[in-house]
Parts: sequence; C-alpha cells; structure tokens
Amino acid sequence: MHHQQVMSLRQMLELNAAAFISAVSGLIQLKAETDRQGTSSDVLTEEDRGNITPRLQAVMEALRAVDARSALYPTERLLGRLSESPLTMTHPQVLRALEDIESRFNDHLDLVTLFVMTGDEPEIYRGGASVILGGPTCELYPSARYDGDEAAKCLCLGRISASVFHAMKMLEIGLHALASRLGIPDPTTGNERNWGRVLNKIKAAIEAEYPPGLLPDQAGVQLRSIHTTLDLIRVSWRNEVMHAGGVYTDAEARHIVTSTAGLLKQMSELFDENGGPLIQPDS
Repeated sequence: MHHQQVMSLRQMLELNAAAFISAVSGLIQLKAETDRQGTSSDVLTEEDRGNITPRLQAVMEALRAVDARSALYPTERLLGRLSESPLTMTHPQVLRALEDIESRFNDHLDLVTLFVMTGDEPEIYRGGASVILGGPTCELYPSARYDGDEAAKCLCLGRISASVFHAMKMLEIGLHALASRLGIPDPTTGNERNWGRVLNKIKAAIEAEYPPGLLPDQAGVQLRSIHTTLDLIRVSWRNEVMHAGGVYTDAEARHIVTSTAGLLKQMSELFDENGGPLIQPDS
C-alpha cells in the first residue's frame, strides 16, 4: 500500500523561503538558457547535459523542500530523459518540459497560503514559550510550556482569541502554584472563578503571612507585586469572570499574553509550579 506523506501544520506554515526562491530562480534561469541554445533540430550535447542535469537536480531538491509534488513528477521525468544514452532530446523539448514544470509549480502555489511575519514575530513564533516565558521559567513551570508555545504562535498568526485562551491556561497554572504557595484552595475550580473573590483571597493570605505593619520582607514584597500584576491582568481581561471572553485587538492580546508570561516569571523567582520553594544551589 502506498502511504502518502502527511505534513504537519507547523511544517506547512514554515515554508522554506530559501528553497522557494531557489526553485523559482532555478527554473527561470534554466528556461532562459535553454531558449537561447538552439532550434528544433538541435539535439543536446554532452556539455548541455552536464550543464542542465545538476541544476535541474537542485531545482528538484528545492521543489521537494516546499512539497511541490505536482511539479516534482515532471522534473523526475525530465531527469530520466536526460540520463538516456544516446541523448535524443532537443533544446525546444527541454524548454517545453521546463514550462510544464513551471506550470505545475504555479498550480501548487495556488493551493498554498503564505503568511508574512514582521518585526519580532519570527523569533516569537519559532521560540514560543522559551521566548515569552524564558528558559528558567519553563524549567520551573513545565506545564505552561505547551500553552506558552501555542499562545506565541497564535499571536504571530493573528489568531487573537486563541492566544488569549492559551494565556488563560497559563494563568490557571500560575494561580494554582500561587494558591499552593499560600496554602489556600485552588481559585481556578468550581464557582471561585471570579476575579474579585480570587484577588481578595490572595491578598488576605499574603497579609496573614506578611502583615502590613511589619518591617518589609523581600518575599512579602514580591508576593504583593504578584498580586498587583494579577490585578492588572484582570483589567486587561475586561470581564468579571475568569475566562477568555469578548473580542480583543492584536495589541490587547499581546499585552495579555506578555503580562501573563511576566506573572509566571515573577512567580518563578519565589516558587515552582507546585508552590514549592526553589532549590538553592550548593554554596
């Protein structure tokens, strides 16, 4: 049974730009040179074969890299004809074969959607969680890596609501960690998913452990900063209940994703995703 190779969404989106340019320019150059070589009575010479074959092989590899299968088949056929001995192909026959390859490549491109990324988008798309969360946070919050990757990709591809959804999943991981650190019930379960109740419980737990009247404690200061960041995220989300609702602009979605990533970074300076203390290196 013939098994057709299936490309993943990531492979389809990450079109090899160098291979794409190589395929296009290689075909154009071969066509132009073949067209200049001779008339219908001119059979290819060995020198012609030595010039065309390696360049056509390079075109074939470029077509394979961008998965242009419909153009690959006539390219393979032409290479087969060029390998015959003695040579019987004429320059016009080679030209017509190249035009067929070009036509089929154009048909392939009609089925391809190209996405153009600008600014820092390519770095964010390829780096995913490692870029928006950072390596140390990914190590301490491994459960957030998947949604960090997806939030980054969705932002770059303009899937705004999806990016906010994945930011919410990261936020839930962070809230679970914070609740474990403070010894309070997980605020992401049941009917507790309300910003006001969640923030009040977190603030009360922080103040119980680090009363405002005492001298400042670094851990207490950091926990209060985490509470402040949560309140800023609440404002960005624009709704009372903790879910990804409404329609967001690109800028709002990016702010939500980066703010949520920043929250996890803050938490990773104090505790891991289970709320446990950080393991200090041996001195």
